[in-house]
Amino acid sequence: MDELLAKPDVTLLRHSADVMHLGNDLANRMKLNSRLRMKALLACALHDIGKVTIDFQEYIRRRKGRAYPHALASFPLILAAEGMINDYYNWDSCELTATASVLTHHSPLGVELYKGFEAPRYHPKLKEILGDLWNLLESYEIKGLPGVEQFLQSAQPLLGKDSSPAIILDTVINYGELKYSIRGLLQSLPVNEFAQVKTVLHLSDWLASAGKNDASMLFLNSGGKIIKSHTSKFPLRNFQQQAEGSCDENIQLRAPTGTGKTEALLLWANDADRLIYLLPTQATVNAMWERLRGIYGDDNVSLAHGRASYMLHMESEEDILEERLFGSVFAKPITVATLDQYLISHLNGRHWEERRFLTKQSKIVLDEIHAYEPYTLGLLLKALETDPPAYFAIASATLPPSLLKLFPKGTLIEAEHNLWRRTRHRLHLEDDLLQNVLERALSFAISGKRVLIVANTIREAQMLYQTLKNELKWDKCHLLHARFAFRDRQEKEQKVKDPKPGTIFIATQIVEVSLDISYDVLLTEIAPIDALVQRMGSG
Repeated sequence: MDELLAKPDVTLLRHSADVMHLGNDLANRMKLNSRLRMKALLACALHDIGKVTIDFQEYIRRRKGRAYPHALASFPLILAAEGMINDYYNWDSCELTATASVLTHHSPLGVELYKGFEAPRYHPKLKEILGDLWNLLESYEIKGLPGVEQFLQSAQPLLGKDSSPAIILDTVINYGELKYSIRGLLQSLPVNEFAQVKTVLHLSDWLASAGKNDASMLFLNSGGKIIKSHTSKFPLRNFQQQAEGSCDENIQLRAPTGTGKTEALLLWANDADRLIYLLPTQATVNAMWERLRGIYGDDNVSLAHGRASYMLHMESEEDILEERLFGSVFAKPITVATLDQYLISHLNGRHWEERRFLTKQSKIVLDEIHAYEPYTLGLLLKALETDPPAYFAIASATLPPSLLKLFPKGTLIEAEHNLWRRTRHRLHLEDDLLQNVLERALSFAISGKRVLIVANTIREAQMLYQTLKNELKWDKCHLLHARFAFRDRQEKEQKVKDPKPGTIFIATQIVEVSLDISYDVLLTEIAPIDALVQRMGSG
């Protein structure tokens, strides 16, 4: 048989070396301590050692339909190696973060994972590839492993034909006065340390698999210079300058819609390695994603929400797996996401380790913070308390003191008084229902004005649309609410942002936050004051 392969066109040694190189770069950039750096590099070196089985090498050459799970085949070897390194450095013998990371790098460690598997058939070249990996580990100053011959002799009880890794995983061991199965021990490791090692392993593996040899693409370079260039086109307002000067602290930003709140937040982000910009809805996320790509460049900005794959496919006909994967775990320099994507990391959703560790190293913007109902707000506050990010900013045009008190202390930055006193609207209160003023809306449209009608419920919006379309026979009428099929909703969001004269757009509160739209006339149902402020800002 030819050289051992990790992928159809990449040798195992080449892939392992690439992953270790990237892992070392990431560990240094992310400031892992010396112990966790060594654990991460050990995981990088041995994460695919389970591919050194006869089954896998036949599978990768398409001589066999299925292969033994290589993460499980790696388990006895990484377990033995990490145990020896723990002994050498006098670390806790049950501190098995590298082992847990390797075992779970394709599947979360549930109670049934890998049960029932027999022993793998290791390839005769196992000793040879271990020697090469030992040399690589030594080049990164990782000590504590004996020669390969001695290692294999010591690990033989774990590698014999009668020693199934699945059985070893559920073997009960003593830990102080307690008894754990190894599976249970791995599941109870310190969350933060496990997340750091697993993140370095995963990102390094993904980068290497994508053919990247440099981890710099995951960090925002010269972010401050980029946003300064963008804002140089107009004089900075006082509150924007104050945000820029508060880049090393948490801030609470209150500024009217349309006065440059987003630019203030980006000036605050400045030279952060990573920025996570969180918004309440997919519509607002999509709009901000497009906006930030125009400032920072397409490669620096990713999208994360439940329909991100669809949006990315619309942007490119190429394979978007890499873009979606790095974006979904907040690994790109700038991620624009819905709040639920952030909360998933604290609810053990898929890839929680990467999201949780990377958010701790990020600046987080919580824009339109007023929009969350109490339950979601409670989850957010708990997440910020459990794993506070490097810094965070909350922002809205409506930040009442009762809301500010819920969050950890931050510098309150408020737009200057003249911006709040600007006369942007003439208001008229009508003691009537929206359906009874549709003819007035139509008269505005006939005169060439662009009219936005905001109803409080989808049912009301649908009724208004039907009346205008069928009874009043006005063809320049559109409807937008949250229940449209996603593709239709995307098309309608584009239309609402570029209305032609004479257009009447009927919508629900979906248009309240962060959509860059402008209309001549707004007709809205009465609503809570913060919602009315947002609607007037949107329209």
